Amino acid sequence: MKRVMLEVLVLAVCGIMVGPVGMAGKPEPPTPVEPTDVQLEISDTPQLLVVSDGYARLWDWDSTNKIYVHSWSGSDATKGLIGYVGSDGSKKIIGFSSETTGTRKNTVTKNYIKIWEAGDLGTSPSHKFEWTGGTSYPEIGNTDGDSDNELVVLGSGGVEVWSITGDGISKEASISSVGSGGLTLGDADNDGREEILVGMAANSFSHGVVVDYDTGSGSYSIVGDLGPKDVQCTIDELSVGDLDGTAGNEIFGSGYNGNNIYVWRYADGKYQQVWTTQHPGNYSFDQSNEIADIDGDGDNEIIYTQRDFSELRKPVVTDELAVYEYGGKDNNGKQYWTLVERYPNCPGNQQDAMVSGDLDGDEAAELAISYMIWDWDGEAMVNIQNTTDTSVRISIS
Repeated sequence: MKRVMLEVLVLAVCGIMVGPVGMAGKPEPPTPVEPTDVQLEISDTPQLLVVSDGYARLWDWDSTNKIYVHSWSGSDATKGLIGYVGSDGSKKIIGFSSETTGTRKNTVTKNYIKIWEAGDLGTSPSHKFEWTGGTSYPEIGNTDGDSDNELVVLGSGGVEVWSITGDGISKEASISSVGSGGLTLGDADNDGREEILVGMAANSFSHGVVVDYDTGSGSYSIVGDLGPKDVQCTIDELSVGDLDGTAGNEIFGSGYNGNNIYVWRYADGKYQQVWTTQHPGNYSFDQSNEIADIDGDGDNEIIYTQRDFSELRKPVVTDELAVYEYGGKDNNGKQYWTLVERYPNCPGNQQDAMVSGDLDGDEAAELAISYMIWDWDGEAMVNIQNTTDTSVRISIS
């Protein structure tokens, strides 16, 4: 599943649904006090990383008080993510930053990657290296089938795959002419190894592409096209997961310039579109999606956000969070998914605007959307807590 990072402006929240009706609360966002000389504790349980105001902030679930606690901060990070990466396979926090030195007339700006490991004290990272790679849509995953996870980013020249060790960083591969939309990792062809999926393909903005590693040649190449068959819709967000309760994964895609959504599956040696529908409403800026089991019933849902393009130049902007579930097969034997919930006026209207993960150990995924944490209360998704009141980037691992 993808990952998730974001940079959004926070908006008002309410929770109105199709089906059961629930109201999402709106706790006042606290102002985190940056911990100093606090040991970084990285747990095997999922943790939420929020990057905001130049800090990488870690939030943990306090099972006793039933609240998410701001437990650690690392300084000078404008983007970041958390995950298992590197030759030792441990969970790390990765941050990106820029530093400018010199005079007003003669300035030098350098980019850096910072790595925090468990046991660090205070805000300083364990390692800091000058960074020449991209920083868009960073993901962590095992794309080449070896024993280590890699850092995958989208840069100006295409997709970059980096290895991280305690001693340094190195670029393992660069795949050009891929695309410029959202990037995600997932086992799209069910071979046990993660593929790289990119939206807004270089050959056609209305398509996405799948990039795979060839163990024989030791190189990456584009192996699949994710193109709408019916209408032109710029695919810029993709997620991978089991959407019909079988052993295999599907791909969910959405985009802008149209409010159609799509499901593809790898079969007979190629990626095939198996379902599409037009989401109701006058929307054309669909920007973020996830595949996760948010209600704990053992089946994944499709969750995605979108923005009403017609409202962009008006004082009130209409955004929506929508949830689809697998509906089975129609009279023609075709699979379909059904809209079951709609939450108008919810944030998350930018690319990579939400992430999901079981943060509290209840075997159901929570959603981190913008500065909010949403959870299933038995009948509806509700906003149970806010983390910060500024634009943020987020990650769960």
